Amino acid sequence: MEIQAKREKFTVYLSDLTTFDTDIIKGGGTNKTELVQSILDKAVSWGQLKLIVDGAVKVGRLKIHSNTTIECLNSDCGFYLEDNTNLPLLENADPDIKVIRNKNISLIGGTYNFNCLHQKHHPEPGDKAVNETTNTLIDAGYGFKGTPFEGYTEYDHHCFGFKFYGVENFIVRDITTVDQRAWTMMMGNWKHVLFENVHIRLDNILYGQNQDGLHFLGPGQFLTLRNIRGTAGDDFIAIAPDESDKISTISDVVIDGV
Repeated sequence: MEIQAKREKFTVYLSDLTTFDTDIIKGGGTNKTELVQSILDKAVSWGQLKLIVDGAVKVGRLKIHSNTTIECLNSDCGFYLEDNTNLPLLENADPDIKVIRNKNISLIGGTYNFNCLHQKHHPEPGDKAVNETTNTLIDAGYGFKGTPFEGYTEYDHHCFGFKFYGVENFIVRDITTVDQRAWTMMMGNWKHVLFENVHIRLDNILYGQNQDGLHFLGPGQFLTLRNIRGTAGDDFIAIAPDESDKISTISDVVIDGV
Protein backbone atom coordinates (compact mmCIF):
# COMPACT_ATOMS: atom_id res chain seq x y z
CA MET A 1 0.00 0.00 0.00
CA GLU A 2 1.43 3.37 -1.00
CA ILE A 3 1.28 6.01 1.71
CA GLN A 4 0.87 9.60 0.57
CA ALA A 5 0.14 12.90 2.23
CA LYS A 6 -3.07 13.59 0.34
CA ARG A 7 -4.35 16.69 2.12
CA GLU A 8 -2.09 19.08 4.02
CA LYS A 9 1.59 18.65 3.19
CA PHE A 10 3.35 16.01 5.31
CA THR A 11 -0.02 15.09 6.88
CA VAL A 12 -1.59 11.64 6.86
CA TYR A 13 -5.15 10.89 7.98
CA LEU A 14 -5.28 7.35 9.32
CA SER A 15 -8.83 6.86 7.99
CA ASP A 16 -7.51 7.32 4.44
CA LEU A 17 -5.56 4.07 4.84
CA THR A 18 -7.69 1.84 7.07
CA THR A 19 -11.05 1.27 8.68
CA PHE A 20 -11.51 1.20 12.44
CA ASP A 21 -12.77 -1.81 14.40
CA THR A 22 -11.29 -1.21 17.88
CA ASP A 23 -12.94 0.31 20.95
CA ILE A 24 -10.52 2.60 22.74
CA ILE A 25 -11.59 1.27 26.17
CA LYS A 26 -12.59 -2.33 25.44
CA GLY A 27 -10.05 -3.12 22.70
CA GLY A 28 -10.86 -5.79 20.16
CA GLY A 29 -10.45 -5.50 16.44
CA THR A 30 -7.46 -5.87 14.14
CA ASN A 31 -3.84 -5.20 15.02
CA LYS A 32 -2.64 -2.26 12.88
CA THR A 33 0.96 -2.02 14.14
CA GLU A 34 2.60 -2.57 10.76
CA LEU A 35 0.48 0.07 9.05
CA VAL A 36 0.88 2.71 11.74
CA GLN A 37 4.63 2.13 12.00
CA SER A 38 5.01 2.43 8.24
CA ILE A 39 3.29 5.81 8.44
CA LEU A 40 5.47 6.98 11.34
CA ASP A 41 8.57 5.95 9.40
CA LYS A 42 7.67 8.48 6.68
CA ALA A 43 9.06 11.17 8.99
CA VAL A 44 12.52 9.94 8.05
CA SER A 45 12.16 10.31 4.27
CA TRP A 46 9.83 13.32 4.35
CA GLY A 47 11.73 15.16 7.08
CA GLN A 48 8.57 15.70 9.09
CA LEU A 49 5.16 14.13 9.65
CA LYS A 50 1.77 14.87 11.14
CA LEU A 51 -0.40 11.81 11.70
CA ILE A 52 -4.09 12.54 12.26
CA VAL A 53 -5.68 9.65 14.17
CA ASP A 54 -9.41 9.87 13.49
CA GLY A 55 -10.43 6.55 15.05
CA ALA A 56 -9.18 3.92 17.50
CA VAL A 57 -6.62 1.26 16.55
CA LYS A 58 -5.04 -1.70 18.30
CA VAL A 59 -1.24 -1.76 18.07
CA GLY A 60 1.89 -3.26 19.58
CA ARG A 61 5.03 -1.23 20.23
CA LEU A 62 5.45 1.86 18.04
CA LYS A 63 8.55 3.99 17.49
CA ILE A 64 8.33 7.70 16.74
CA HIS A 65 10.97 9.70 14.89
CA SER A 66 12.06 13.33 15.15
CA ASN A 67 9.80 16.06 13.73
CA THR A 68 6.62 14.05 14.26
CA THR A 69 3.23 15.06 15.62
CA ILE A 70 0.50 12.55 16.44
CA GLU A 71 -2.85 14.29 16.79
CA CYS A 72 -6.02 12.43 17.81
CA LEU A 73 -9.27 14.21 16.97
CA ASN A 74 -11.10 13.39 20.22
CA SER A 75 -10.99 11.12 23.26
CA ASP A 76 -12.57 8.21 21.37
CA CYS A 77 -9.59 8.21 19.01
CA GLY A 78 -6.18 6.81 19.81
CA PHE A 79 -4.29 3.59 20.49
CA TYR A 80 -5.03 0.40 22.43
CA LEU A 81 -2.03 -1.80 23.32
CA GLU A 82 -2.31 -5.37 22.03
CA ASP A 83 -2.52 -8.14 24.67
CA ASN A 84 0.86 -9.56 25.73
CA THR A 85 2.91 -6.88 24.04
CA ASN A 86 4.73 -6.40 27.35
CA LEU A 87 6.55 -3.35 25.96
CA PRO A 88 5.85 0.38 25.81
CA LEU A 89 3.14 1.46 23.42
CA LEU A 90 5.27 4.38 22.22
CA GLU A 91 9.05 5.03 22.28
CA ASN A 92 11.39 7.43 20.52
CA ALA A 93 13.18 5.88 17.56
CA ASP A 94 16.75 6.62 18.64
CA PRO A 95 16.97 6.24 22.43
CA ASP A 96 20.17 7.33 24.13
CA ILE A 97 20.88 8.23 27.75
CA LYS A 98 23.91 10.38 26.96
CA VAL A 99 23.13 12.16 23.68
CA ILE A 100 19.85 13.73 22.57
CA ARG A 101 19.12 12.10 19.22
CA ASN A 102 15.43 12.91 18.71
CA LYS A 103 13.68 16.28 18.73
CA ASN A 104 10.36 17.95 18.00
CA ILE A 105 7.91 15.24 19.00
CA SER A 106 4.32 16.06 19.99
CA LEU A 107 1.37 13.98 21.19
CA ILE A 108 -1.83 16.00 20.99
CA GLY A 109 -5.27 14.80 22.07
CA GLY A 110 -6.85 11.37 22.22
CA THR A 111 -6.54 8.31 24.43
CA TYR A 112 -3.67 5.86 24.90
CA ASN A 113 -4.90 2.64 26.52
CA PHE A 114 -2.06 0.51 27.93
CA ASN A 115 -4.33 -2.47 28.69
CA CYS A 116 -2.72 -3.32 32.04
CA LEU A 117 -4.73 -6.47 32.73
CA HIS A 118 -3.14 -8.22 29.74
CA GLN A 119 0.52 -7.17 30.02
CA LYS A 120 3.50 -8.25 32.12
CA HIS A 121 4.81 -5.54 34.42
CA HIS A 122 8.39 -6.55 33.62
CA PRO A 123 10.21 -9.55 32.12
CA GLU A 124 10.70 -12.61 34.26
CA PRO A 125 13.99 -14.51 34.46
CA GLY A 126 14.49 -16.41 31.23
CA ASP A 127 12.37 -14.07 29.12
CA LYS A 128 14.14 -12.87 26.02
CA ALA A 129 14.29 -9.48 24.36
CA VAL A 130 16.08 -8.10 21.32
CA ASN A 131 19.22 -6.04 21.87
CA GLU A 132 18.53 -3.41 19.24
CA THR A 133 22.18 -2.43 18.97
CA THR A 134 23.44 -5.92 18.13
CA ASN A 135 20.14 -7.43 16.92
CA THR A 136 20.67 -10.43 19.18
CA LEU A 137 18.48 -12.05 21.79
CA ILE A 138 19.31 -11.20 25.38
CA ASP A 139 18.01 -12.28 28.75
CA ALA A 140 15.55 -9.56 29.69
CA GLY A 141 14.71 -10.85 33.16
CA TYR A 142 14.20 -8.40 36.01
CA GLY A 143 17.54 -7.09 37.23
CA PHE A 144 19.31 -7.82 33.93
CA LYS A 145 22.40 -5.60 33.71
CA GLY A 146 23.19 -5.58 30.00
CA THR A 147 20.98 -3.21 28.01
CA PRO A 148 20.31 -2.15 24.42
CA PHE A 149 22.23 1.04 25.21
CA GLU A 150 24.65 1.67 28.03
CA GLY A 151 23.47 3.07 31.33
CA TYR A 152 20.02 1.89 32.34
CA THR A 153 19.57 -1.47 34.00
CA GLU A 154 16.39 -3.12 35.19
CA TYR A 155 14.14 -0.38 33.79
CA ASP A 156 14.81 -1.06 30.13
CA HIS A 157 12.28 -3.80 29.44
CA HIS A 158 9.44 -2.80 31.75
CA CYS A 159 6.01 -2.34 30.19
CA PHE A 160 5.92 1.44 30.41
CA GLY A 161 3.14 3.25 28.60
CA PHE A 162 5.61 5.67 27.02
CA LYS A 163 9.42 5.48 27.09
CA PHE A 164 11.52 8.37 25.83
CA TYR A 165 15.30 8.59 26.32
CA GLY A 166 17.21 11.39 24.60
CA VAL A 167 14.54 13.86 23.40
CA GLU A 168 14.42 17.65 23.04
CA ASN A 169 11.30 19.73 22.43
CA PHE A 170 8.71 17.20 23.54
CA ILE A 171 5.05 18.17 23.98
CA VAL A 172 2.20 16.10 25.41
CA ARG A 173 -1.10 17.97 25.55
CA ASP A 174 -4.78 17.17 26.10
CA ILE A 175 -4.39 13.39 26.27
CA THR A 176 -5.88 10.65 28.43
CA THR A 177 -3.89 7.57 29.34
CA VAL A 178 -5.69 4.45 30.56
CA ASP A 179 -4.47 1.56 32.75
CA GLN A 180 -0.70 1.81 32.84
CA ARG A 181 0.88 -1.57 33.62
CA ALA A 182 4.12 -0.12 34.92
CA TRP A 183 4.89 3.62 34.72
CA THR A 184 2.71 5.79 32.48
CA MET A 185 5.85 7.57 31.28
CA MET A 186 9.54 6.87 31.79
CA MET A 187 11.74 9.68 30.51
CA GLY A 188 15.49 10.20 30.74
CA ASN A 189 18.01 12.57 29.09
CA TRP A 190 15.67 15.33 27.94
CA LYS A 191 15.41 19.08 27.42
CA HIS A 192 12.42 21.41 26.93
CA VAL A 193 9.49 19.16 27.86
CA LEU A 194 5.85 20.17 28.34
CA PHE A 195 2.97 18.06 29.68
CA GLU A 196 -0.34 19.94 29.80
CA ASN A 197 -3.91 18.79 30.49
CA VAL A 198 -3.04 15.13 30.97
CA HIS A 199 -5.49 12.70 32.59
CA ILE A 200 -3.90 9.52 33.96
CA ARG A 201 -6.89 7.20 34.24
CA LEU A 202 -6.30 3.98 36.17
CA ASP A 203 -9.46 1.90 36.22
CA ASN A 204 -7.69 -1.31 37.27
CA ILE A 205 -5.37 -0.83 40.23
CA LEU A 206 -3.18 -3.89 40.82
CA TYR A 207 -1.91 -3.98 44.40
CA GLY A 208 1.82 -3.36 44.82
CA GLN A 209 2.54 -3.27 41.09
CA ASN A 210 4.19 0.16 40.69
CA GLN A 211 1.59 1.53 38.32
CA ASP A 212 3.29 4.92 38.54
CA GLY A 213 2.43 8.10 36.71
CA LEU A 214 5.09 10.35 35.17
CA HIS A 215 8.71 9.47 36.00
CA PHE A 216 11.58 11.72 34.97
CA LEU A 217 15.18 10.53 35.22
CA GLY A 218 18.12 12.87 34.70
CA PRO A 219 19.79 14.45 33.01
CA GLY A 220 17.01 16.92 32.26
CA GLN A 221 16.40 20.66 31.92
CA PHE A 222 13.29 22.79 31.42
CA LEU A 223 10.26 20.72 32.41
CA THR A 224 6.76 22.17 32.69
CA LEU A 225 3.81 20.14 34.01
CA ARG A 226 0.38 21.80 34.01
CA ASN A 227 -2.95 20.31 35.08
CA ILE A 228 -1.89 16.71 35.54
CA ARG A 229 -4.72 14.71 37.11
CA GLY A 230 -5.76 11.14 37.72
CA THR A 231 -4.60 8.07 39.63
CA ALA A 232 -1.43 6.04 40.09
CA GLY A 233 -0.75 2.93 42.13
CA ASP A 234 2.53 4.45 43.34
CA ASP A 235 4.41 7.69 42.54
CA PHE A 236 2.10 10.04 40.63
CA ILE A 237 4.92 12.39 39.55
CA ALA A 238 8.54 11.48 40.26
CA ILE A 239 11.43 13.86 39.60
CA ALA A 240 14.37 11.50 40.11
CA PRO A 241 17.59 13.08 38.77
CA ASP A 242 20.19 10.46 39.65
CA GLU A 243 18.04 7.43 40.36
CA SER A 244 19.61 5.44 37.55
CA ASP A 245 23.20 6.63 37.16
CA LYS A 246 23.76 8.28 40.60
CA ILE A 247 25.25 11.44 39.03
CA SER A 248 22.70 13.19 36.77
CA THR A 249 20.81 16.39 37.60
CA ILE A 250 17.45 17.94 36.70
CA SER A 251 16.88 21.71 36.73
CA ASP A 252 14.31 24.36 35.79
CA VAL A 253 11.11 22.53 36.72
CA VAL A 254 7.64 24.09 37.01
CA ILE A 255 4.65 22.08 38.25
CA ASP A 256 1.38 24.01 38.15
CA GLY A 257 -1.79 22.12 39.03
CA VAL A 258 -1.82 18.50 40.16
